[in-house]
Amino acid sequence: MADAEVGQQLRRFFIELLEDQNLQRYRSEERGDYIGERRHDNDGYLGPEAEALLRCHCLKEIEDHISAISGSGNAAPVWVVCPPL
Repeated sequence: MADAEVGQQLRRFFIELLEDQNLQRYRSEERGDYIGERRHDNDGYLGPEAEALLRCHCLKEIEDHISAISGSGNAAPVWVVCPPL
């Protein structure tokens, strides 16, 4: 079931990708490290469920969680940020 709190974490993650060299790191071999740096246990904001979704490329589930945020409408990550695999 979609969770708005997880959706908030994912939305923040995708917005942050647009800053500095983040998208470049995310789409490189450093992807795992980049995601790991944003975990709660590293003083980040990603909880275990959000991290697992990002690591498994579960786009449909990611979109479901983001859509669960109140007022998000049909929000979804853009293919440029998270292209289909």
